[in-house]
Amino acid sequence: MEIKKLKNILLKKLISVLEKNKHKYYNKSIILIGDDVMSAKDTLKDILKEKKITQVELAEKINSTKQNLSNKLNRDNFSTIELVEIADALNMELILKCSKNNKEYKIDYPEDQKWKPKRKSAL
Repeated sequence: MEIKKLKNILLKKLISVLEKNKHKYYNKSIILIGDDVMSAKDTLKDILKEKKITQVELAEKINSTKQNLSNKLNRDNFSTIELVEIADALNMELILKCSKNNKEYKIDYPEDQKWKPKRKSAL
């Protein structure tokens, strides 16, 4: 099965689970932890606090600026590849877990697609 198709199927299933449990779906950034619902920004802030890593340190690890990372956290708006890069930088993995059978699906990208600057520099 194509990766893109699999991602779409998983996203539809995730939305279905969220709606069934009367949770809202925000910018592709809702994360379910047990019975709690946490946004990506809240989850990342908790992880940074737990690992004693600052936003500046994380921004450097993901080839971004503190301001760009701060903006993304404030808007709670991350692309999938950005979440994968953040997970890599934190020595973690981005996983979708099926609520019915606990099967896990790792989301990752080839190394040559990661760690690229997010904006093209002006010439």
